[in-house]
Amino acid sequence: MLKPSHITHTEAVAVLRGGLSAFLTLHYLMKVVPAETLLITNAASAIGVATAQLAHHWGVRVICAVTGATQRKFLQSHLSFTPTELLQSTAIVSDHRFEITFIDVRETDLLQQIMAETGGMGVDCILEAVPAHQQQNVTNLDSLLGCLGVFGRCVTCVPHTLSPAQAKHLHMKSATFAFCNDTAWVHSAHLGRLSHVTNQVMSLLTQKVLQFQVPLVKFQDLDDEIVRVCRESACGC
Repeated sequence: MLKPSHITHTEAVAVLRGGLSAFLTLHYLMKVVPAETLLITNAASAIGVATAQLAHHWGVRVICAVTGATQRKFLQSHLSFTPTELLQSTAIVSDHRFEITFIDVRETDLLQQIMAETGGMGVDCILEAVPAHQQQNVTNLDSLLGCLGVFGRCVTCVPHTLSPAQAKHLHMKSATFAFCNDTAWVHSAHLGRLSHVTNQVMSLLTQKVLQFQVPLVKFQDLDDEIVRVCRESACGC
């Protein structure tokens, strides 16, 4: 596959995993269609940003759950689509543009806000985009499943164990619950499909649908930061 000329190798590698996970989640696990509603928790993560960009490009109404103004500003800088750019998508069947909604979970109850945004119907899809190193701060699963509408699809990066009550809740809504583990796609039985998806992601990078600003750290700054952390750990600060 060819790297788009307008990005560096570092940026391509940084975007690739999030882009792959986003494409596989939206297309294969959720099977989203235009005009559906998607809730993304921890939306400022790499997979959260890529999923929001791709879903917005495909005509899905995106709701991003954030924790604080910093995450909101970060997402707004990565989700600044113009109507012209949006309408160039061949997947969009109408000229209606959905604005991306942001919910600060520190200031409001997620379930109540989702019900208000959807008229009490719940969302069609949920992505719990929590990286492995942040899984101690996940959204309450009962609250998350409560946001799901009838025939909804919930995909998570967290290895949850569903309780009988939660399984019954999904059954009553005829909803599905799936896990996003991108390493499973490396299995030889799926290499052909993975190659196809990788080419699609590179094409989306070329079209600038997927964009991600990579924070670069100088080695000297990194060494200083490591020394500072070690000193704080040694003195118990």
